[in-house]
This record gives sequence, structure tokens and C-alpha cells, in this order.
Amino acid sequence: MLDSLGQNDTTEGEDSEAVLREAQYAHDREDSNNAVIWDDYFYYEALTRATRSWEPYW
Repeated sequence: MLDSLGQNDTTEGEDSEAVLREAQYAHDREDSNNAVIWDDYFYYEALTRATRSWEPYW
């Protein structure tokens, strides 16, 4: 899943401050498929957990 996100869904080469291109955050709205900050946060957290010896910090 992380490989697929990294290869297909990043904003690399685009004029964007986001890392991941799209996130669905409101099912009943037409404009709800946008980049959101929490999407990037959880992507980085998943990458950290998958690639390092991760220990909970709380």
C-alpha cells in the first residue's frame, strides 16, 4: 500500500505543498476530494513505522 501511494499518488512534479494528491474527507460533498494535511501526516507516520525500529513515544 505504501509503495502504491508513493508511486501513484504523490504530488511530485506538481505545484503543491501537499505530499499526497487526494483524500476523501466528506462523502456528501462534491469538492471533498482534495489534499489534506492529516493525509500527509499519517502517510509519513506509516513510512516511519515501516522503515525504522519504531517505539511509541507516549
